[in-house]
Amino acid sequence: MEKWTQLLNEIRQGRKTFDTSDDKKYFGAMVINYSGVKQEVNNKYDQWHKEILNKFGNKLKTTMRAFYQEIQGARRKLEGLSVDASDDVTIFVTEIQEIKRSVQGWEQSLERQKRGQKLLHSQRYQFPNDWLWIDIVEFEWN
Repeated sequence: MEKWTQLLNEIRQGRKTFDTSDDKKYFGAMVINYSGVKQEVNNKYDQWHKEILNKFGNKLKTTMRAFYQEIQGARRKLEGLSVDASDDVTIFVTEIQEIKRSVQGWEQSLERQKRGQKLLHSQRYQFPNDWLWIDIVEFEWN
């Protein structure tokens, strides 16, 4: 997540280099007009930014869906467990311990996903219609 954030921010910073109103450079009596080249460079930056943003968005979308399914499965498993005299208590305890071991990693994953969606939003990513919003994931987590 950190590398994606760094890459997208570097692209945005690099694009600012060419976001100036200047399109001519004067060297004494010589004038260099670079407006055409400047526009081509800007277009290329925009294209790279969009491609990388889409790749990151697709990767985050897949990660969020898998995480959602994992915690949803854990919740359903917990809901299905009971401590009755007729049930095997060791299965109950084992399942609880397995889920407890996963919780810290899940919390970190949830935070990374929050940051990822926030980054996409700040970079004006066009979220697809089937996007699994972090609010829904957090609701399942809670």
